[in-house]
Amino acid sequence: MTDYAPFLPSQVFFGVGEWAANGDPRLSVSPEVVAQQKLFFASMKGVGTYPDSGIELGWEPIRVVADALNKLPAGADAQQLHDFLVAWQGHIGAEGEYDFKKTPQRGLNIDNAVVVRWDPTKKEWHLVSNLRGVPLE
Repeated sequence: MTDYAPFLPSQVFFGVGEWAANGDPRLSVSPEVVAQQKLFFASMKGVGTYPDSGIELGWEPIRVVADALNKLPAGADAQQLHDFLVAWQGHIGAEGEYDFKKTPQRGLNIDNAVVVRWDPTKKEWHLVSNLRGVPLE
């Protein structure tokens, strides 16, 4: 986002996944999701970057697959991984709780979306909605 800051409007809003809340207590999510959001932000800080959607789009799929492989028996093949993933419900990530039965190939849907505002001076996201884009009260 810092590359875009010179020409962005002073207030710009984005629809993104739950990850951007970074554990904001106003977002109605489970403590497990909050813990994953905190882990994501802390990990990015540890490598000297502030997360955005591009970084998160790499982070979350790797964590989904790694978690799935840890649940499968040693030596599981690609077909076993596929079969597990298409039926998996309950993976907890920074984006929320995944349900690949309800939302095939994604695990998440509009129920996991929020609206955030980018603050270029602090270089951070500010939550402006609850899940599904419902305004915060």
